[in-house]
Amino acid sequence: MHLTRRQFAIMAFALTVRAGQSAAASEDKAVFWQASLADRSINIFGYERINAALVSDIVRDGERISDQAMSVYTDIGPNAPHLKYSTNLKQVPPVLPDLPPTDAEDLRRIVSAAAGAPVDRLPGYVVSLLLMGEGQHPWAPSVEAVIMDHVRSSGKQISPLISDTDLMSIWSPPDSFTLEAVGAHQITYLLEKRRQLGPIGGYMETLYEQRRVSEITQLREEILKAGVVNPLGSLAGPQFKALLLKQVLKIEAMQNFLLLPLAILLGNNGLLELMKTSGFQITTLA
Repeated sequence: MHLTRRQFAIMAFALTVRAGQSAAASEDKAVFWQASLADRSINIFGYERINAALVSDIVRDGERISDQAMSVYTDIGPNAPHLKYSTNLKQVPPVLPDLPPTDAEDLRRIVSAAAGAPVDRLPGYVVSLLLMGEGQHPWAPSVEAVIMDHVRSSGKQISPLISDTDLMSIWSPPDSFTLEAVGAHQITYLLEKRRQLGPIGGYMETLYEQRRVSEITQLREEILKAGVVNPLGSLAGPQFKALLLKQVLKIEAMQNFLLLPLAILLGNNGLLELMKTSGFQITTLA
């Protein structure tokens, strides 16, 4: 099974603001931040997998902020190597037989059209990905891709912070035991969340649309606590974040712009908190 770093940067969405006007930023409602240390300033964009046309205000803010930068960075390059799962998901037992009848009926109705395979053959891990992505709109061209194209059109280079060698040295996908642990309990949990919130992918899009980032983080942490596996594996873990911090500390230009997945930035162990502990002052921009 192949995946790219971008393919599983899961969830989010759009906010309508009058042309030329940014959304008001607050601690809980922002997707752009400024990190300051001595004479260095790093403006940071936390992106989600979302169609740029749905978040035109965020695109405008990103283009405006990127225009001020001397140097622009992202976590990995666009041609980073494919990341492989060694686990044969076909060997993981299907989850449907273990679900209560009501959940099984709901799952058949929800997943049948989207799975590309009979739902009674799908393991819990695959079902969890389908439920987490349900309700999302087609995400190409994505918001970060459009902002990056704007950066390149201005003649600036976008430099990856993580080399391909370092990326492969820390890549570790969820193992067989972890994937098999996503079973009936986790799927029942996600189905109940769906009953409360509607399709989870669409709900997360709405939160991002409104820049309600604290609610995105809280829901993601709750989902992980319930045992739903993060498909990014080690690329959402402390080793990757520590490596990013190490590279961020090496940035020497005075005005910088950094584009990173929102999930890497936020939370108690997110990059923004790590930067605070290293002396950066973090403020919200938009």
